[in-house]
Amino acid sequence: MVNLLYMAIFGKRDTQAIAFRVMTESRELSNDCQESVRPSHSRRYSEALQNLDRPGALELLANAVIADNARRAIPEEGGGEEGESSEETPAYLKAMNVIENVW
Repeated sequence: MVNLLYMAIFGKRDTQAIAFRVMTESRELSNDCQESVRPSHSRRYSEALQNLDRPGALELLANAVIADNARRAIPEEGGGEEGESSEETPAYLKAMNVIENVW
C-alpha cells in the first residue's frame, strides 16, 4: 500500500495512473494485496505456464527445471536464496512490476 501511495505521488504520469487505478478499483486493490505477498518468481512461472507457445516461456521453465536438478545434485552448504507489459495486463500486475523492477 505504501508503495502504491508513493508511486501515485512521486511516479511518472503513466505510473501515477496505474497506481491510482489500483487504489481506486476494489478488485485491482484486492488482487494487488493478494499478489504482493506471493514470491515474484511464482508469478513469472505461472505466466510462463500460461504462455507455453512463447520461446521465452519454455526457456524459463527449462532453466528452472535444470536449476532445480542442479540444486538437488549439490549438497547444501547453507546457501542463500536469490527477483512485458501489454494492454491486457491488469493494473495491479503493472504496478507490481514497477515496484519490483524500477524501485
